[in-house]
Amino acid sequence: MRIIARKTLVEYWTANPRCEQALKAWYAEAESASWTTPAEVKEKYGNASILKDGRDVFNV
Repeated sequence: MRIIARKTLVEYWTANPRCEQALKAWYAEAESASWTTPAEVKEKYGNASILKDGRDVFNV
């Protein structure tokens, strides 16, 4: 999984330090994930939106 906007996560957890560890944990998990189908993504993150061209949006 390639995460496009890590900078956005860093900016958010800098402004909201209580979220830092949870966002870092999500980032590490998503970055190392080897999901091969949208169903696998949805199984782990039911609120993820599956877009065209193999892209996903996570509502974290």
